[in-house]
Amino acid sequence: MGALAVKSNNEISSLDGNLTFLGEVIVALPLDPRLAKLIVMGYLLGCLRECIIIAAGLSLRGIHAHPFRDELNAYLSKVSWSYGSFSDCIAVLNAYDLWQSLQLRGKFIHRGGQTEKHWARHSYVDLVALREVQTLVNELTSRLQRFKIEPQVHNPINQSHCLILKICIASAFFPHYFKRYIPDNHEEEICRELNGHDPFKTVVVGGLPPDTNIVYDQQIRQLFQECSQNLRISYEGSRAFIQFPRLSGSSEKENHFKAIPGDCPTTMHMALKMHQITRIQKGFFITCY
Repeated sequence: MGALAVKSNNEISSLDGNLTFLGEVIVALPLDPRLAKLIVMGYLLGCLRECIIIAAGLSLRGIHAHPFRDELNAYLSKVSWSYGSFSDCIAVLNAYDLWQSLQLRGKFIHRGGQTEKHWARHSYVDLVALREVQTLVNELTSRLQRFKIEPQVHNPINQSHCLILKICIASAFFPHYFKRYIPDNHEEEICRELNGHDPFKTVVVGGLPPDTNIVYDQQIRQLFQECSQNLRISYEGSRAFIQFPRLSGSSEKENHFKAIPGDCPTTMHMALKMHQITRIQKGFFITCY
């Protein structure tokens, strides 16, 4: 990591070393060393403020709320905070930035404006956790100032700035990330498995009795009713091909989540998330006749 020099008391040692400037900064910050390194990388690459917020958010309990019986919408909210990157780091930064921006503009105190609690409930964020992050951000900023490390003036994040931020995150957590191996015939296998259906909006359910698969149509629709009421289902042998539509934006909540980018419909993200939710898992089965 570079926190220790090769010498200890002016003698070269393979077991110990004096603290470098980087080491002194890391020791001064009440964070995991990798999060402290993230802050240092942010300083070197010009996005210190953002890295301080991310480090503070990751070192405390999550700022994203998970209301009972509303887990799917909470998940979609978290994805939308990450602007489709599916990164906890980006989600924390965006939620904190918007909260601070609304505070500075007085949106939570003007008559007729939405209350802070209402905004937090609608945005699926935990106000107590956000305030804890703010306290830690101030503490980290104060400690960094002792080393004459000052956050730069806040500017809106553009595409190039976002790339630099991702480089900071990758370098801080190296080698704790992975590159997915994709075989050469990956696309051919998908097309064969999906029988020509759109891979970006199709889920396959297998193991159905091949001669009576249509009988289970209603059960399948009930399983995914929290995702969509407008599923297109086709059958082939023992498999059901379920195609998920995009949200129409006909309601306020749908309009809020419709902005999630990518080729996969939001409803499909919900379907894939369902198997991780214990409440839904218990009833996630099909009764065969």
